[in-house]
This record gives sequence, C-alpha cells and structure tokens, in this order.
Amino acid sequence: MKTALYSEFVNLLCFQCGHLAENIGVADAGENPKCRKCRSGLLAPVRWGSQMVKDILKRKIAGEPLGDDEREALAKARRSADLVLSYGRKGILAQLVYGIGPQTASRVLAKMHDDEEAFFKDLLDAKLRFITTRPFWDRR
Repeated sequence: MKTALYSEFVNLLCFQCGHLAENIGVADAGENPKCRKCRSGLLAPVRWGSQMVKDILKRKIAGEPLGDDEREALAKARRSADLVLSYGRKGILAQLVYGIGPQTASRVLAKMHDDEEAFFKDLLDAKLRFITTRPFWDRR
C-alpha cells in the first residue's frame, strides 16, 4: 500500500491563489508541499472534479454567490487543504486511500504514530473498516 500511494499522482488546488497543479507525483511533492505560484501550503488534493472545484474557488474569490452544493464541495476541499497544511505529504497520502475522506484522515493523522509503518497500518485499518461497513450504510 505504501509503495502504491507514493507512486500516485494527484492534482493540488491552492486555496490562496486558486492555482491548480495537475498530475503531481506524491513522492515528488515534498514533505511540506507548497503552491508553485504563491508558495502557500494550503493545498487541497483533488482527484475527481478538480476543474469544477477550481472554478467554484475562482468564483468564491471573485465574490460571486455560490449554491449549497458548491459551498459543500468547497468546504470539503478546504478541510482537505487544512490537513495538507497541518500534516504535509502525510495529509495527501491519507486522503488518497480508498474510503478515507478528510474526516477519517483527520482522525488517523491526529494519532501519535511512532513510525511510518504504524501510520500506514492505521490507514489500512481505516480502509478495511470502510470496505466492510459501506454496504450497510444505505439500508434502513
């Protein structure tokens, strides 16, 4: 899992200037990734809909009104960016794991891991928990 995550590519959206850096190798992102334009560390890793989130952010920066769905998408991306700002590349790695969003990533990242292996074990545990519980979420 560790090797697979480090070989992933991700788009990083800067919440400071709105620049979208595309296809950044996780291994090449550095311990504390920064925007290539403004040097901010407030970067949201976006894998799907990156252009859509970028457009919403540009409209927000320009002061245009946003719909509820747009505000929700932007809030989720902002939570992702906050994790990258606080935890650096580990914030990106955690959010690349299947089934782990900003909330679960935050819980995993907040633990005091003695080493990188413990960090990846917690990520794997969170992924497996998602996989085993997901089929029951929509049942009433």
